Amino acid sequence: MLGQAAKSTLQGTTATWKLQPVAVRNSYPDWVRSAYYSAELLLSDTQLWQIRVRSPVPLQSPAQAELELAYWLDEQWLRQMVPLILLSEQQDGKYYWYEYQLSPASTAFYQQFQQARFSYQRPRFRYLLQPTWSQQVDAALSSRLQLEYRFLPDYGYLSLGQMMRMVNFMPEEEWDWLCRGNEYLFDKGTACGDVVIRDPSGKTSPAN
Repeated sequence: MLGQAAKSTLQGTTATWKLQPVAVRNSYPDWVRSAYYSAELLLSDTQLWQIRVRSPVPLQSPAQAELELAYWLDEQWLRQMVPLILLSEQQDGKYYWYEYQLSPASTAFYQQFQQARFSYQRPRFRYLLQPTWSQQVDAALSSRLQLEYRFLPDYGYLSLGQMMRMVNFMPEEEWDWLCRGNEYLFDKGTACGDVVIRDPSGKTSPAN
C-alpha cells in the first residue's frame, strides 16, 4: 500500500509537469528538468526505451542484439538478459547508425525494480545499458562505438554524459564504476573526459 501511494504521488507530479509544452519545460533550469526527468524515468515503460549506436564501420549481424538489465538490492545484483529490436540502420557518409528498442521481455524486470523502489527498499538500477551482439565486437572497435540513450521520448536522444547528469539519483558508485573501471565497453568520453585508468602493474590506459 505504501509503495502504491508513493507511486501515485509521483505520477500526479509528473502528469502536471507534462501538461506544459516541451518548449516551456526546456526553458527551466537544468536542476528542475533533471528532477522531473528522473521522476519520469522511474515511472517509464522499458518498451519505450531506445538506444542509438554510432559506429565508424558497419556492424556484423546488427539485428542479433541483446543487453543486460540489472539492479542492486539486498547486497546483490539481480540481472536479466533481454533482446533488442533493431528499428533502423543508416549511414551518413562518416558513421553508421543503429537504432534499437527494448523488447517486451524487459517490462516485468523493471516493474520489479519499480516496486522495490516505491516500497523504499533503495534498489539501484544500472541505467548504463550496453548492447551485445551475436557476432562479438572486439575491444578496439567497442571503445570507438558511441551510445546515445532515449529513455523518454520528449527528451530525445542524450549522450552518455547528458543522460547521467539528468538522472538526479545517479550515485557516485555508478560514476566510479564507469570512469575508473573497465566494464563499460563503449566510448565514455562525454561522461568521463580523458580519465586515465592505472592498473596494478602500473600501466595506464585511457578510460574512453
